[in-house]
Amino acid sequence: MGSEMCIRDSIATGRHADDALATATDMKLALAALNIRRTTRGQQAIDIGIGLATGEVLSGSIGSEKRMEYTVIGDSVNLASRMEGATKHYGAGILLSETTVASLKDEYLLRPVDLIRVKGRETPVEMFEALDHAAELEGDPVRAMLDPYQRAIKEFRARNWPTARTAFQQVLDVRPGDGPAKVYLSRCGYYQETPPPDDWDGVWQMSEK
Repeated sequence: MGSEMCIRDSIATGRHADDALATATDMKLALAALNIRRTTRGQQAIDIGIGLATGEVLSGSIGSEKRMEYTVIGDSVNLASRMEGATKHYGAGILLSETTVASLKDEYLLRPVDLIRVKGRETPVEMFEALDHAAELEGDPVRAMLDPYQRAIKEFRARNWPTARTAFQQVLDVRPGDGPAKVYLSRCGYYQETPPPDDWDGVWQMSEK
């Protein structure tokens, strides 16, 4: 199950990115509380992924007189949809595009996740994960893993695969379920055996939603 969000800048609040991230964070916290009640009743927990992208969109009602639907269309909508899908691949809860991060007014607990090129879009996008909800739910491990994670990303993009693997393993030692660290640990092993070409730009091609 997933949620997709796109920021509309036609309504001049000046805090579109912050409002969207606050809503996404509240959604994740509310879902965590709901899942506690579900598991006590023997029901399966529910998980969602949220993608946030900022940019211009077209909005309005489409359809016929008998059936109308309000919707938004545009490149940012498509990107938000792809990023929502990417939460499954990276094991992340809330993913933000670089344009959303640049639009934030307040400080948040963020980390870079990847440089991606999504289907239907040639220009790579840097993607970040918002972790404020995770820090509230999990406590110290979320903040403690950020330093080794930042080192690991730096070493990975510098093609220092063994050093990056060590750092990503340190992340997992602190936070065993960390999704991005698991993804990168696998990539490091692959690239160590099959090095990318000399002109490798660190971009990961997302071939599907």
